[in-house]
Amino acid sequence: MEKTFLCYIKVKQGCPFNPLMFGLFIDGLEKRLNALEGDTPPMLVQLAVRLLLDADDLVLMSHTPAGLQKQLDDLQTFCWECQC
Repeated sequence: MEKTFLCYIKVKQGCPFNPLMFGLFIDGLEKRLNALEGDTPPMLVQLAVRLLLDADDLVLMSHTPAGLQKQLDDLQTFCWECQC
């Protein structure tokens, strides 16, 4: 038997507001990740690329597993701090 629960803090899958809501929520993450120390991000034409954002998707990148874990930990903290 499946159990269901109510969730009042998101929009439905496929909703046209998803990219806008994601963009508003994730806005401060890039600055926060760029301030992280102890990891050298991948470079693309002399530009550090720590993350890629598209619509409501996020890709984190690092040269090392430890660097990626640091980014994931910071992402988790960022999400917890932004909750209503």
